[in-house]
Amino acid sequence: MPTKNTADVATKRCSKCKSEKPAEAFGRKADQADGLNRWCRDCCRAKDKRYYNGNRELVKQRARASWRKHREKRLAYHRSLPHRNPEEFQRRNHKTHIFRDYGITAEQYADLNRKQDGLCAICKKPETRQNKNGTIRPLAIDHDHKTGHIRGLLCSRCNLGIGYLQDSTVLLQQAIVYLQGEQGCLTVNPSRSVA
Repeated sequence: MPTKNTADVATKRCSKCKSEKPAEAFGRKADQADGLNRWCRDCCRAKDKRYYNGNRELVKQRARASWRKHREKRLAYHRSLPHRNPEEFQRRNHKTHIFRDYGITAEQYADLNRKQDGLCAICKKPETRQNKNGTIRPLAIDHDHKTGHIRGLLCSRCNLGIGYLQDSTVLLQQAIVYLQGEQGCLTVNPSRSVA
């Protein structure tokens, strides 16, 4: 049976809750004339939740059986991901990490990165630290640990530096005074190189 293009449908009436909703509120279903499920996502979600709550042990038992049956295949797939396409694997991991930990999307991160010209907000240099697979790490998201407010993107060195100084402007000022002053009690022989 040929299916209609779902882009042709602007709204649809849910056969469960009888509400008129936008097409995006319905899942896709190829065997339907309009290509959309008859129930809206909310009604489907509620039905699934009721089933799970009434059959929790059965659902868990089926999930465990499926995992045991396909365990080796799934593990092999997940182990091969970083090797098949390291850049894509890193991009997906980064996207998940920034959304989970900071609540921003990959597009918001890219906008912030563009505003900083891909450079660290403190030292104005690009990131040089590499991942295990040899790809350059993305700039780290610096945020206020008390408010959660994102301040900018930093290279690994600058991010670690302000982290070790506990995001304290007082400690940072003391470090500046220390670096500018002559606090030491030993003089290093200038002809000898010190690493």
